Amino acid sequence: MSSRCRLWRSLATGVVAVTVCAVSVAVQPLTAMAQATPATLWGIDSCDAAQSVVPATQQAQMGNPQFVGRYLDPSTCGTADLSTSEVTYLESMGIGILLIADPGRFGSRNPGGAAEAQAAILEAQALGAPRGTAIFRDVEVSDTITATYIESWYQTFAQSSSGYVPGFYENSYNTSSGYFAGVSGAYCTAERADPAIGTGVVLWTDELEEPWYGDPTYFPTSANAPAWDPFALPCADTTVAWQYEVNSGFPSNNTDPNVDVDEFLDQYASLLWSGGAYTPLTPFRVCDTRQGSGTACSGTTADNTIGPGQSLSLAVTGISGPEDQTVPADAQAVALNVTAIAGTAATYLTVYPAGSSPPTASTLNVAAGVIQANLAVVPLGAGGQVSIYNHAGAINVAADVEGYFAVPSVAGSNVPGLFHPIAPLRICDTRPGTDTACSGTPLGAGEWTEVTVSGLPPGAPPATASVPADGTAEAVVLNLTAVLGTADTYLSVVPPTSSGTCPRGPPSSSDLNLLGQAIVPNRLIVPLGSAQDVCVYNNLGTIDIVLDVNGWFGTGAETSQGAYFHAVSPLRICDTRSAAATGYTTECSGSSADRLIGPGQNLLVAVAGVDGLPGALGSLALPVAVIANVTAVSGTAPTFLTAYPADVSLPTASDLNVGTGQVTPNMVIVQLASGGSDAGAFDLYNHTGSIDAVVDVEGWFE
Repeated sequence: MSSRCRLWRSLATGVVAVTVCAVSVAVQPLTAMAQATPATLWGIDSCDAAQSVVPATQQAQMGNPQFVGRYLDPSTCGTADLSTSEVTYLESMGIGILLIADPGRFGSRNPGGAAEAQAAILEAQALGAPRGTAIFRDVEVSDTITATYIESWYQTFAQSSSGYVPGFYENSYNTSSGYFAGVSGAYCTAERADPAIGTGVVLWTDELEEPWYGDPTYFPTSANAPAWDPFALPCADTTVAWQYEVNSGFPSNNTDPNVDVDEFLDQYASLLWSGGAYTPLTPFRVCDTRQGSGTACSGTTADNTIGPGQSLSLAVTGISGPEDQTVPADAQAVALNVTAIAGTAATYLTVYPAGSSPPTASTLNVAAGVIQANLAVVPLGAGGQVSIYNHAGAINVAADVEGYFAVPSVAGSNVPGLFHPIAPLRICDTRPGTDTACSGTPLGAGEWTEVTVSGLPPGAPPATASVPADGTAEAVVLNLTAVLGTADTYLSVVPPTSSGTCPRGPPSSSDLNLLGQAIVPNRLIVPLGSAQDVCVYNNLGTIDIVLDVNGWFGTGAETSQGAYFHAVSPLRICDTRSAAATGYTTECSGSSADRLIGPGQNLLVAVAGVDGLPGALGSLALPVAVIANVTAVSGTAPTFLTAYPADVSLPTASDLNVGTGQVTPNMVIVQLASGGSDAGAFDLYNHTGSIDAVVDVEGWFE
């Protein structure tokens, strides 16, 4: 290798990467809708609460809708607005939420698009709606809407840090004037004045409704829906949803639900508010840019390196792994272990949804010639793809799938794949005298070791939460730290075989690549064996390992329901470097100098309510845990960082080990404080020296 980082003898785990772009939260552009017949979701919208209309929809032989449209505020039908109990109910059923804004009769009291957009944003935030969710402003036939209103509605969203996407429901073109959607209508007039509206606003249209009067056998299901045929606007058209039946067309007014029936383009399903559950997979490789490595992004006659300032898009869905495992097309986000391989210059990589621009965030910081890995959880973009951006030099990359998040297929209270966070808990440390079951048993070359994850390790406080031993944990979140090996090597963590034993021979994928005498961490999400155990492999030399648990995903049989996941394109919420140096500010930024974390000190990192993330203090919904990439930047001494809930004591655990002057990342999945003045926050502890830190959010659980 062309360079070696300085190595040191101090234990730590976890870090995040660094970028120096300006922070801006803008509405992600949409492409014009094709007029083919794409895949769609079917759903309903109603004035009535979901707890009443969903059972009624089922009883009408329509089955479960895939989404439900509900109002953020008291609607013109005079019924209650969307409540937190409805959100909980719909998430437990695996049903998405389409948000509608309708603050009364717009024609008689219209304070303007900006005021109403801000009110809708605040209501969505109070409920905990995730970033990226669309809010459709209801435009009825009687609403005299203007181009000025549409412009101010859009601009308020675009300038907000909420991350919500502005939209309109257009139930007005069927009037003779066509004032909303006609050639000279308000929408196209606004779009001509501000072309960004043509890519930044999404539309839901009532054209073309198809009633079925007199046909009691015709029920509005996805099978009976007409072919996708949204009304074509005479200007740039971003129609993503349409209504193919209104309530007046139901065969009976006595037994059928009080709903309208809709379709939504599946490729834009991320605009709906829907929580995901995790499905763990046996890791498999979907990309390796090196020549002849046998993946879709492999080079044929030479390495397919990513050049400076370039991005590589790679397909994740539809690729078969072990036992024909795949990431399905309807997955929301994927857990990828990304390895940077021997770049020609020091650089950083950013993993983000394909089809969008690289965000102000990073996934991996790596020196020239080094092989280094980091776990990333990233929303899937266009075509089920993700993109990897490289900042400098030319570099090879490999990507291994560990699992994915998707709207659960199981409804009710026994939903598998929901997350249970715990404060960091050390379950294995092979160094002598560490008071764990692994103490004094380093791994030799080509060796596997089995580690039991459930239960409490020796010496742990009796009240400390841990992974249950009753078989209700399906997968576990681990931080693996490799400590001072005698040779350059790689490590891998996998579930035991079906016979309950560790595999024979080397694994097909790696989780950690490191030089001899290095201390390197990486976050893992690993399926558990029948004995609630995992297997760890070392390739060369002798090495110590440390395993810290941060939480677990349930089978659906656990006694308490876990939390749903909400993915977001990487979002920088904290950077302790000075605003003068970075050119932007975050909640952690120093003004004229860096806001360094000193030796033995904590940095309080607020997550809830920051930069549009849900759950500001005092709101109705708080995230319980966050997935973030943490980057340690240029410390004055070798150290380690630990991320942990802000309402507990410092645990015996680490997330990041970093040498003097190094920039080192690691993904963390950390529980947030559940109450008190620091609710929705975590502490970031620094052991020695002074150091800067960067935090990029990849998603949260609530």
